[in-house]
Amino acid sequence: RYGWKVPYTLANQGHDVGKCSSLAVDAQGIQHISYYDNTDHTLKYVQAEIGEDPSVMNTIEGSGLAVCFSVIGLDLAGNPSVSFVRGGNLYLRTLIGAGWGAELLVASGVNGAYTYYQNFGMAMESYGYPHLVYRKGNDLWYSYWTGSGFSHNLVVDELATGNHVALALGPGNRPSIAYYEGSVLNHRTKNVLDIWVTEQIAGSGAGVGVVLAVDPSGKVMAAYLNNIGMNLAFANRSSVCNGAPLYTCIWTRGEVVDAQGEDYVSMAVERN
Repeated sequence: RYGWKVPYTLANQGHDVGKCSSLAVDAQGIQHISYYDNTDHTLKYVQAEIGEDPSVMNTIEGSGLAVCFSVIGLDLAGNPSVSFVRGGNLYLRTLIGAGWGAELLVASGVNGAYTYYQNFGMAMESYGYPHLVYRKGNDLWYSYWTGSGFSHNLVVDELATGNHVALALGPGNRPSIAYYEGSVLNHRTKNVLDIWVTEQIAGSGAGVGVVLAVDPSGKVMAAYLNNIGMNLAFANRSSVCNGAPLYTCIWTRGEVVDAQGEDYVSMAVERN
């Protein structure tokens, strides 16, 4: 509709950069990007207006121990927060002025050994507070910032093997969590009774690289890879829900977006 601009370089400096990048755009159209510098093994940040040179470039985590995958989100004032794993612990740091504030420990002992796998997800609620979902041992946990500390909630006990998780927040900050377990892609959310329920998004090996989005009406959408055929597929959660006792909803699934899609996936939803 608008046409793609010519690609331009935001960060290079002779380094292998850009792996596991995460992007958020504020109300002024400024890009906020966290990315991994594979040359010096650091997690970095760049801020720039679209088509312009970076106005801010700095290091979020410089110990050399942070794994590649990170997630960036913006609070109500447009300040970025970045979540990342280091040494098996999940941390959060927020840009305050010209520098990154003290890191907050979200959870210890999380599954962070797989550099490129999304063992955690983050979303910012309507009040600007972060919510995170992550694997810890064989369990799936959901934590959110209350204003003074993190509230920790066990979502799924004793998961089967799998590493891909995603989080999105809908109206009323209702969490939607997707997770890959035993070759099945599941959705975990709270029903109208505020009780956690599980719905299957897709089976037969689908779910690698899953991402979630929720539109303003509360419709939940998932994009993911079928790791048998390596197809990029799309599913959505309809408004047709079962009744008591679980009040679960039906997913329309299996639409192939790209039969050759593979590796990494990202998705956002427009206002319509």
